[in-house]
Amino acid sequence: MARAPWRDALDGKIAVLRAIHSADSLMALVAYFMESPTLRAQYPGRRELLDHCNRLARKYQEVLYDQVHQAEPFALTNDLYDYLQRQYILARDPTLAVVHRPFALTDLPTPNGLLWLPHPIDVWSEDEPSSLAGTARAIYWGGVETLRLDGQELGPPQRQPALAVVTFTEGHSLGWTRNEQPMLGLVPMIQPKLFVGQTLHDYVLGVRDTYASDVRDQAIHIWPVALLAILFDLMRQRVLVWGGSGVERDARRQAERHNLSPIVQVVDWRKANYRYPKGYEPKAVDWSCRWPSRAHTRRLADGRVIDVAASIKGPKDRPFKGPNDRAHQIKR
Repeated sequence: MARAPWRDALDGKIAVLRAIHSADSLMALVAYFMESPTLRAQYPGRRELLDHCNRLARKYQEVLYDQVHQAEPFALTNDLYDYLQRQYILARDPTLAVVHRPFALTDLPTPNGLLWLPHPIDVWSEDEPSSLAGTARAIYWGGVETLRLDGQELGPPQRQPALAVVTFTEGHSLGWTRNEQPMLGLVPMIQPKLFVGQTLHDYVLGVRDTYASDVRDQAIHIWPVALLAILFDLMRQRVLVWGGSGVERDARRQAERHNLSPIVQVVDWRKANYRYPKGYEPKAVDWSCRWPSRAHTRRLADGRVIDVAASIKGPKDRPFKGPNDRAHQIKR
């Protein structure tokens, strides 16, 4: 039985919170901090470096737990994820608008949130399709001050606003072990920040340059940030199209005679732009009923707009099915 997306999002948030303070999570954070060139230069001795990274990782656990606890949970349906993934593949085309639109904090639907994926997502390297970078389960995002630690252990204080992203992955998919046993829980993977004013195109180039020697690291760092950027871009789009408030002259005068305000706001559902592949041939449909078609307009290939009268559609030998009354609730 399928679960409601809101219930999945809530259960996912609880699962992430439980995983943050695990031993596997701590080890993943220690490994992340030990890779910092700044810390390596500051603590040349391995034991001293390890002790400092352990303290830093424990502190980060507390900060991350507090931020995820405050985060608004979001859930993706399978259909929406499939759409985002198709857009992610198309985002390799540098001509797309989402690739070159500078990131802004106003893109965020909430200051921080936790995106629970509809199922475990395998992230594969684009350069080596057989190389699994990791299996993602949730993506956390936070605004400019989120996940910022006190002190300057990781370099100078960050002055430029940015988006912080942490991907929670299944430990066993990373090939990591603890005490010679594979990690079985969720572990956090910290992504490079996406700075305000930076484009997704520039971000990808920067990650590829930083992790030039490891295509798996490139994939696990690019995919979640790109997916969020595409999701935020989709959420900024209009769900409804405003058709204006003009009223014909005769209707306006009739309304005024009855002391009514002659203003009508017209909205319509946003239409999808279908692009069929080359050589596509539509299949014949075996309609199961007849149904009424309302009067509407149609734009022809030459640009002319014609009126189409109301009619009855469907095979004459099939039962008639009347329209169902529908109510739509719109919530941004």
